[in-house]
Amino acid sequence: MFTGCHAKSNVNIYPSQSSLVSLHEPPFFVFDIKDIELCHFERVNMGIKNFDFVLVYRDFANFKRISSVPIEQLDTLKDWFDEYDVLFSEGPMSLNWQNLLTQIRNDIGSFIEQGGWSFLQDFGNEDAQSQ
Repeated sequence: MFTGCHAKSNVNIYPSQSSLVSLHEPPFFVFDIKDIELCHFERVNMGIKNFDFVLVYRDFANFKRISSVPIEQLDTLKDWFDEYDVLFSEGPMSLNWQNLLTQIRNDIGSFIEQGGWSFLQDFGNEDAQSQ
């Protein structure tokens, strides 16, 4: 279990064998691991106390941001996503995911030809994970 801000309040989030869930406080959510294309960890810098992460859905139309996750949970979350073969990356800043996903959907062929999510490594972290 870890805490993160979802819909303006801090909630307990539980990784399970097939999903990330928060069922203690509305709005409830369940993110099925099969629906996640990418997890991108944002605001990952030395000396920070919290980071955010974004889950991008396989349809490239939707995403969900969880913010203010304690930095102590970063390696645990990376291990969990890695265990379920979910692609993840990290960077020092927040990205405009709405615009980014619109650009990808408008020219998916170019996105694939240019290496897919590999461009995330250009946003300040050369250790971005790819599978």
